[in-house]
Amino acid sequence: GKLDITALLSQFVRAVTGVFSQVGIILIYVVLLFIEQAVFDKKLAALIKPTQRRNKVLKIFEQIRTDTLTYIGIKTFTSIATGLLSYAIMSFVGLDFAEFWATLIFLFNYIPVIGSIVATLFPSVLALVQFDSLYPFIMIAGGVTFLQFIIGNLLEPRFLGKSLNLSPLVILLLLGFWGSIWGIVGMLLFVPITVIVMIIFSHFPKTRPIAIVLSSNGQIRKD
Repeated sequence: GKLDITALLSQFVRAVTGVFSQVGIILIYVVLLFIEQAVFDKKLAALIKPTQRRNKVLKIFEQIRTDTLTYIGIKTFTSIATGLLSYAIMSFVGLDFAEFWATLIFLFNYIPVIGSIVATLFPSVLALVQFDSLYPFIMIAGGVTFLQFIIGNLLEPRFLGKSLNLSPLVILLLLGFWGSIWGIVGMLLFVPITVIVMIIFSHFPKTRPIAIVLSSNGQIRKD
């Protein structure tokens, strides 16, 4: 039994190492995008003549930038909070590798709906193996799940408001779609990608119905 668990954990650690390497690549792309955005408006202004259409295009790109940065900023803040509080719970019960599991929870919190569930599952299983009592398992599984529920269902929607009001059904469908194409990277990136698509589609009459379908309540910004 212990040998099987050790092998399973070893495979899991290798998989997580691969995820972290992919995240490193994502961070490089994000940095490059931020560098590019500093001069993008100038390039766009040079390409399009000063007309009402150019002003509209610039406004769309500004909204894309604002909403994407809002998502990244708030998601990072709530992920850090979830990771730190989860670490406090796991350290309190004496779980092995608490720092590693807290980092994993922080990372997987970027994946909507299932990410936090998956990240909580592994330290909970380890608690069953490490301790003779069920108390640590209940503390970790119950406490971390409660934290993620409060932060993910109460705090995040309050901070994000209606700027990123994606439908939960759409999130689940796209999670599988992007995950099948890009793996973990797709799961991490599909929300900002979908938000960008929804913003662009909301500004054009022919594609506005698609933006409405993507939204959670059918209300989108048209300005």
